[in-house]
Parts: sequence; structure tokens; C-alpha cells
Amino acid sequence: MYAEAGIYDYWIMNLPARQLERHSQPYQNAQNKFSYLSKQISLSNQSVEIPGFEDALLDLNRLFIEGTSE
Repeated sequence: MYAEAGIYDYWIMNLPARQLERHSQPYQNAQNKFSYLSKQISLSNQSVEIPGFEDALLDLNRLFIEGTSE
């Protein structure tokens, strides 16, 4: 639905896996289904560029709070 709406960058914060899933480059295939050409996964110990703010890095460690051990 995001690709169909033309949303170029779509991010999912996967909290249980402590990772960021970034989708970009929406497209429509021959069967008229919408999806994204690019999917990148970044782990909590990485930093990523913010689209439109390439000089700024987002430190993912600051977004994922350490859970308590069971």
C-alpha cells in the first residue's frame, strides 16, 4: 500500500529483532502489483543515513533500548 501511494522510503522498526528494515524505490510489476526494489536491514549497532539529510547519521543504538534478561 505504501509503494502504491508512491512513498519512496518506508521504514519498519522491528523491535523484537532489534533491527531497522528500510524499503525504497517503489515499483509496479507486470501484474499491476506494487512493491519495493530495495530492502535493507540494519542492526542496532549500526548507523544509517536519513533520506533527504545525507549529512546526518541516525545511530540505531539510541533507538533500541536494552531489554531485561529473563
